[in-house]
Amino acid sequence: MSLPWQKYQQDVAELFHSLGFAVELEKVVAGARGVHEVDVLARATFAGVAVTWVIECKLWQVAVSKEKVLVLAQVASDVGADRGFLLSESGFQSGAMRVAENTNVTLTSLPELLERAKEELQKRQLLLLKQKAYRLQRGLHDLYILDDGSAGPPSGVEREVFLDQLASVFEIHSIALPRVEAASFPVRISTGTCNKSFSDLTRFIAYADPELDRVAVWLASCAESLSKQSAVPRLSDSMK
Repeated sequence: MSLPWQKYQQDVAELFHSLGFAVELEKVVAGARGVHEVDVLARATFAGVAVTWVIECKLWQVAVSKEKVLVLAQVASDVGADRGFLLSESGFQSGAMRVAENTNVTLTSLPELLERAKEELQKRQLLLLKQKAYRLQRGLHDLYILDDGSAGPPSGVEREVFLDQLASVFEIHSIALPRVEAASFPVRISTGTCNKSFSDLTRFIAYADPELDRVAVWLASCAESLSKQSAVPRLSDSMK
C-alpha cells in the first residue's frame, strides 16, 4: 500500500502523463555538475522540440521555504531541464514566492495544476476519442464488407447486434463529435441503445469514452471468434 507522499507523487505523475508526457518517478538524472534524484521527470516533444521538466512534490504540513525553490532551480539548470515545478499542498513562504519570480520554477499545487490543465486535458481527451472512434468505425466497416465484396455481417455475427454497434460508433464519430468540436451544446446521442443529451464536454466524454471501449471489446470478441472459426478445418477439406 502506497504511503500518502508516494500516492501524491503518483497522482502528479499521472497528471503530466495525461498531458502527453513520458514520466518517471524518483528518477536519478546526471547533470553537468552532479547526479540528482527528482520526484518526477517528465519528457515530451512539442512541434518537434524535446521538452524536459523536473517536478518536486512536497506533501508537507508546513509552507515550502525559498531554499527548496533555489535548489530546484539549480537542479533544473544542471540537468538542462526547460522548467521546474514545485508542488505543495501547504503553500509557500513569501520568500519562496519572491525567489521563484526570477527563476524558471513554477510554484503550484495539484488542484491548481489540474485546474490550469483542464482545457488542455479536455483537448487531448477529445483527440484520443476521435482517434478511437475512427479506428472502430474502420474496424466495423472491415467486418461488414465480406471477402467476396458483398455487404453484411459475416456468419456467426447477429445482424441486429452488429447494427447496434455500428449505429453507436457512427453517432459518436460522425454526428456528435463535429458538434462537440464546434462547442454546439447540447449534443444529443440517439440510437437504439441510447437517447441522451449532453450539456458540456466533460459529460459527453464521460459517456462516449466507455461506450467506445464497450464496442471495442465486442469487436475484438467477434474477431477472435471468427478467427477460431476459420482455423477449424471443414469436413469437405479433410476428405480431400
